Amino acid sequence: MIMGRKVFLSFLGTTNYSETDYVYKDEIIKKARFVQEAIISRFCKEWSSSDKIITLVTEESYKKNWLDNGHKDRKTNDVFKVKGLKTSVQNLKTKPELVVEKVPNGNDENEIWKIFDIVYNLLNEEDELVFDVTHSFRSLPMLLMVLINYAKFLKKIKVKYIFYGNFNPENPDTSDLIDITSFSLLQDWTVAANEFITFGNVRKITELTKDKIKPLLIETKGKDEVASNYRQLNVYLTTIYESILLNRGNFIYTDEYFDKLNEVINNLKVDFIKPLEPIISKILNKTEGFGSNKKILNGLEAVQWCLDFDWIQQGYTILQETIISFVINSIDLDYLNEENRNITSSCFKIVSENLPENEWKGDAGRNIELTKKILLSEWISKFAGVYNNLTQFRNDINHFGMKEQSSDANKIRLKLTEYFNAVKQIIN
Repeated sequence: MIMGRKVFLSFLGTTNYSETDYVYKDEIIKKARFVQEAIISRFCKEWSSSDKIITLVTEESYKKNWLDNGHKDRKTNDVFKVKGLKTSVQNLKTKPELVVEKVPNGNDENEIWKIFDIVYNLLNEEDELVFDVTHSFRSLPMLLMVLINYAKFLKKIKVKYIFYGNFNPENPDTSDLIDITSFSLLQDWTVAANEFITFGNVRKITELTKDKIKPLLIETKGKDEVASNYRQLNVYLTTIYESILLNRGNFIYTDEYFDKLNEVINNLKVDFIKPLEPIISKILNKTEGFGSNKKILNGLEAVQWCLDFDWIQQGYTILQETIISFVINSIDLDYLNEENRNITSSCFKIVSENLPENEWKGDAGRNIELTKKILLSEWISKFAGVYNNLTQFRNDINHFGMKEQSSDANKIRLKLTEYFNAVKQIIN
């Protein structure tokens, strides 16, 4: 199987088409009977022999328009001497293989699924597709748009162009060749929006934004202000997303990227990438609780993010480590110091189990004075119960549930919400 081919795909109708000039932007493609001729002559001339020109035909359209002389005068029954699409494309002397594939008429659901299978199986992994929907009959344009979106995921195809030939009945000598590739792009943005709103994943948003601004940045050598703002948006979104995903606590507590994200969003020319405009409000809704002035309390906002997007493992880690940071910070110690963190963690057990000094372990036993200082914090006793419960479930997750009385997934999820609410109540 050859991967990464260029493929032109179209349906052939049954009408006795007339020659017309196709107008694409400022170009005129002279005298083509079929819209496929116009598209192939303009967009497929430089393709190689490993590429494909695929035409989907019904039995009727095969006879009437794929082959030559397929139409008759209704009154006289005389055959019209006209070239079919096969001959017309061959006369263009293009290098790609010319493929004709017969499909059902699509009269019922069973036939529609047969068409779906035929078209899907014609596509290879990572094909680049030029697609014409002009003569797709009945519900096929809708089916094919869905199918192409499906193939984007499963076969990683790329849609280069989607065209529609708009015949002008008032001026049959010219027709417009309309680029409707934006329909496919809108589907991509739909996926991007869903990935963020449902899963908190910004990768598709930043990928599509990058594709949009890249030509402008190249043309202006990175100096275009609008494109530069969108590039910064990508940086801030990616950094925030990865910081929560990978538990980068010190960044979440101290960095100013949350403020910078809000600032750059306020400066965006939102209509530059129209599908992104409604998503921006969703992003702001999820990040508005963060701020560089909130410092450690940003950890609680990060836990809320994890609950919203079902990042349960990250949520347990961030919540427990934020409790430690909160306690250490409350007594003016360095919460990044490993010994301070180890001793604080031990203090919760010391309080819960009322351990005497001679049973203090690890750093707590080695630095008695510091341990006593941390134990004086009122927050140790307040957080001890919820902290120890978090330890149980966090260990359950991190050790793959490899114990006899491991909790089920739903309990683990519900308990995180319960403990999060308990921590907020304690702090408030």
